[in-house]
Amino acid sequence: MNDRQESKLAMYQKVLDTCKKYASVYADVPAFGQAVAQLDGNIAGIVRKAQEQSLAVSKGDTVEKGNAFERLVQLTVTTAKAICVYAFKTGNPVLLSRTTLNKSTLYDKHAMDVVITAKNIAEEAAAHAAELPFYGIDDRHRNALAESIAQCELLLNKPAQTRDERKLYTGTLKELFAAADSTLYDELDLLIDLFRDAAPDFFTLYKSARNVIYPTGGRKKAGKSEN
Repeated sequence: MNDRQESKLAMYQKVLDTCKKYASVYADVPAFGQAVAQLDGNIAGIVRKAQEQSLAVSKGDTVEKGNAFERLVQLTVTTAKAICVYAFKTGNPVLLSRTTLNKSTLYDKHAMDVVITAKNIAEEAAAHAAELPFYGIDDRHRNALAESIAQCELLLNKPAQTRDERKLYTGTLKELFAAADSTLYDELDLLIDLFRDAAPDFFTLYKSARNVIYPTGGRKKAGKSEN
């Protein structure tokens, strides 16, 4: 949800709380009670969808990337260390300099640089595939590193998918807000006039609750066209 939607949701809740407080006033007007129940459902739907949006798009994506890159770092460092031992034992200082690294070095890099480094180590491992099984790096290890690289590259391209997910949730939220606006604008706002004289306190509090205080400090009665 954006700031304006959060402000509108706060207004919906104020209106609902006010209506529930004066439930006895409209007990003989079933249409009003039905609209109040509908608003309650509108609010619940908005809150549920906003929570789904937060979990699916933000937290879930972050955890998935974190786990994938943690595995890539581990596989890259393990492979690099084995190559370093091979380079040392065979007197190859150039290879040794190209493959000397540790976890902290990779953690300081940008995600794309981690992938590039992993690819470089994978290429060195492939170039010395015949000798490295003696040092613990066989086809299974090289395949695991290649799969991890591919997974992380896929995740690096995921922001576009995430934007699509956000668009989907944004569209759904707009529909839910539009439904709540309709409940207010087309039903409750019209029926509340029944209580102007019969229950002036309820009428006044309802009208006050209908004002939205937006983040800029402005105050406005929201209509069904605003989302």
